[in-house]
Amino acid sequence: MTKKSETIVPQADDVQDMIEVNRDAMQTALKSYNAWLNNACQVQTEILGFITKRVREDLEMPKRFSECTSPTEVVEHQVSFAQKMFTDYADESVRIMALMSDPKDESGRPPTQ
Repeated sequence: MTKKSETIVPQADDVQDMIEVNRDAMQTALKSYNAWLNNACQVQTEILGFITKRVREDLEMPKRFSECTSPTEVVEHQVSFAQKMFTDYADESVRIMALMSDPKDESGRPPTQ
């Protein structure tokens, strides 16, 4: 024996309420997405700036090596280069983590509670 299913037709007030709830949910989702996208753009800009800086410094090394007059100077330049590179990467990772963990709204400001 099969049961007859009843179709419930929403009333006008119910439909209006659903539209309002969906509109609010969409606006909240849009704000969240805009904030995420803004933050992602800031992270990307920071990373690209860092890469540009590091490539410039990497390209200067052969010039510095060519100006060395002794093997000791070469080693000093290599050590200095490695220390600066390590510091640069460590500092950049701190900046990236700060950008990724600092929530902002779609305007780029911290959200208001």
